[in-house]
Amino acid sequence: MLSLIICSKNNSDLQAVSQQVAQTIGIPHEIIAIDNSNARYGICEAYNQGASQSRYEYLCFMHEDVCFHSNDWGVRVVEALQNPDVGLLGIMGSTAKTKAPSGWSLATDLGLTRLNFTQWFAGGESRQSLINPDGGSLAEVVTLDGCWLCTCKDVWLKIPFDQETFRNFHFYDLDYALRVFKAGYKVCVLYGVKIEHLSLGNFNGQWIKEALVFQKKWRGQLPVHLPTIRKGDLRETEFRTQKRFTQLLIKNKADKPLVFSHLLRCFAFGRMDSELWYLCTQFLTGKNINPLAIIRNKLKKYAP
Repeated sequence: MLSLIICSKNNSDLQAVSQQVAQTIGIPHEIIAIDNSNARYGICEAYNQGASQSRYEYLCFMHEDVCFHSNDWGVRVVEALQNPDVGLLGIMGSTAKTKAPSGWSLATDLGLTRLNFTQWFAGGESRQSLINPDGGSLAEVVTLDGCWLCTCKDVWLKIPFDQETFRNFHFYDLDYALRVFKAGYKVCVLYGVKIEHLSLGNFNGQWIKEALVFQKKWRGQLPVHLPTIRKGDLRETEFRTQKRFTQLLIKNKADKPLVFSHLLRCFAFGRMDSELWYLCTQFLTGKNINPLAIIRNKLKKYAP
């Protein structure tokens, strides 16, 4: 009933998650593992190849470094996908995608995130996060994280992963969720499935490179958001997200013309807060200097 497609890099991780799935899924299933231990495929190509081999009507694209903490979770997936309006399910998403470069999550605490997952950290610590303001079993979003995505085979046949544009392992999930949403389907966070993610994301130079690939593909089509979002909240989210991306550029020592162009985009909001001032100082000096700390120290020096 449910075909699970995994782009596998590590056979021991694959065996562990396969055993765990068998113990918790609660419905007939198959696991289609595309061996990528030699880095032959990008994840989009692996997922498309796996989906083309599937024999069930429902598909689950998932990483092998996850652990399930719900029994009979496959039943909940199938129940949700039996609604013809629902095109894609995940466990983490946002109700908006900004024009400013970002992943599925945004630099905001303005109530745009929907999620239910547990994150594992180095050292063995785990932290559970739940954001479900409406209290339902599903929450509509426009973006999803790619560690676990479920859809119908009919949807995938109409909207396969874009393996020509996304040849590595970033932004395929954001692109896919937006394409499903733009096609008129609901994209949702499913709260009845509890998953622990056993690795951390890495916002490195490769992530930045693929963020710019994504931006190029979606130029002129962003922002995308649910109609419930207030205009003021969206503008504030744009400002914060643009600053965060500029900070990542500086941290990863991106080319100065690229950093400068994104600093200008920050200035275009007509605001100059302490965080933006800090970014300008970092860009101009190449040093991790906090100008507010310098001023405070000067004031202390001359204080009576």
